[in-house]
Amino acid sequence: ICFIMYIKKEKKIFVGLIIIFGLAELLYNYSYAYKNIEHLERTPYVQSVKKYLEMFEEVRAYDNSLYRIEKKSNFYLNDSLLFNYNGIGHSSSTYDSNVTNLLKKIGYNYYMDWPSYGSGNTFLTDMLFGIKYKISSFGVEENFKEVKDIGENKLLENENKLSIGYMTKGYIKNVENGKENNPFELQESFLNQLNE
Repeated sequence: ICFIMYIKKEKKIFVGLIIIFGLAELLYNYSYAYKNIEHLERTPYVQSVKKYLEMFEEVRAYDNSLYRIEKKSNFYLNDSLLFNYNGIGHSSSTYDSNVTNLLKKIGYNYYMDWPSYGSGNTFLTDMLFGIKYKISSFGVEENFKEVKDIGENKLLENENKLSIGYMTKGYIKNVENGKENNPFELQESFLNQLNE
């Protein structure tokens, strides 16, 4: 009986030592990683997010209807979701690959498979995708008129936008099988399809 009690006591000590060594290793790894990884300050991030949120609130106060809006500068991949606006580019694990492939084929810029606005868009894609407003710090652009100052940015309205939805003869669904490799030819094909 004494031998069994001795083994149980040794087992408890052994389990206790394993727990202590495990916790010590976790603490050491945490402190090592925390010291050696570069960390960004939270304040600049919060200030930037607040600036963009205020900017989009001001736009919604100006026009509260349903429309697409984009901006020339990107904060991150999920700007439209982060700042609650209807935009073209966003990152999502449930994003339809057909949409991504379409945006790539017509020349949109993308990062790691996620399309983004501001590089690769043209006057024609802005019109086709019904982008009503653009926020830009670069001033007035061709086919856009300035409608409002928003801090150091300008709210520009697309004078030639189409509605968010419109009917076609189904050509756009066949883009994957299309022969056009040039984004400009593909955009022209889309426009011609609307005119038929």
